[in-house]
Amino acid sequence: MYNSDMLIKSSIDFNNPFNNEIIITGIVRNVANTFLKDYSRFANTFRNFRSVKWFLVESDSDDNTLDILRSTSDLDSNFSWCTLGEIETAKIARAERLSIARNRYVTELQKDDYKSANVIVVADFNGLSNLINEEAILSCWKIHNWSACTANQSGRYYDIWALRHPLWSPNDCWKQYEFFRRYSKFPELTLFSAVNSRMIKIPPDSDWIEVESAFGGLAVYDASIFKYARYSGNNLNGEETCEHVEFNQLITREGGKIFINPRMINTKYTDHSINSSACSILARIIKYPIKKLKQIKS
Repeated sequence: MYNSDMLIKSSIDFNNPFNNEIIITGIVRNVANTFLKDYSRFANTFRNFRSVKWFLVESDSDDNTLDILRSTSDLDSNFSWCTLGEIETAKIARAERLSIARNRYVTELQKDDYKSANVIVVADFNGLSNLINEEAILSCWKIHNWSACTANQSGRYYDIWALRHPLWSPNDCWKQYEFFRRYSKFPELTLFSAVNSRMIKIPPDSDWIEVESAFGGLAVYDASIFKYARYSGNNLNGEETCEHVEFNQLITREGGKIFINPRMINTKYTDHSINSSACSILARIIKYPIKKLKQIKS
């Protein structure tokens, strides 16, 4: 149980963004084809800030991700990482495995080497933040006293499982999908009703959107919240949920404010938003009766 005494006063310099010390963190798996471009892009984006350190957590890679991380740390003294080895098993749900990896960086960032940081940037390193730049990050300082700013996309907003907003996405989209499937013979209609209909396009000049939870592949956090918040792949009822939801709702329950920053665009499309496009949906609808016929014949 957390109480308001645990919410530490922000140490972010909201008047001068470049006066802040940054930590870039996240989890990686099989990123051999994307990591070096992501690393270079983020290093360039934050080059003018007071200091930048890295700490990444790897697990379950079967490509040469480990070699790339080793070579990067050899070249950059501010780049650190660890590996958890193989943690994926049939007994551990995906969200819980992700929370194990994420809590590893939460624990690490509490050590003395990172205590001077004002801002912690949590990012995905699978090529998703291919549009991120300094201007997008600096837009987070247009508004003061946030606990977290999360990313937007220039295409449709994709990260619905991590999203909680009282009107836009008040519940777990996949639990709603499972409920609707009990009463619908048409999976695409169910998918649209529960998930794809929430993938709206947010213009970059929109007002900031206050949410209970969001991620979108990139989030800028007040470092103080990492002293008490933890990830979990299960909700209070023990049901699987997106690990970002439990982390973010700890923040909002303690009075912190989380926003989607429309100007902090990290990419245009992801696999999720592409799969929700009309063309992709139509292609799957066309294949559906063919698939059913094959099942009948077999």
